[in-house]
Amino acid sequence: MPIAEPPRANCDPSYPDVCIPPYPPDLDCGDMPFRRFRVVGADPHGFDRDRDGIGCESG
Repeated sequence: MPIAEPPRANCDPSYPDVCIPPYPPDLDCGDMPFRRFRVVGADPHGFDRDRDGIGCESG
């Protein structure tokens, strides 16, 4: 059984593969250096507009 990774300080768990600060403040894809990252759960920043589980797919 894999060991769960501990929560990263000041990283929102909705974005498990990158460290994005929790809301607030609201961030947009233009504020992020990351593209095409996994989104799970609530997506408080709204990075996954088409709700396919991938954030900041374009632009």
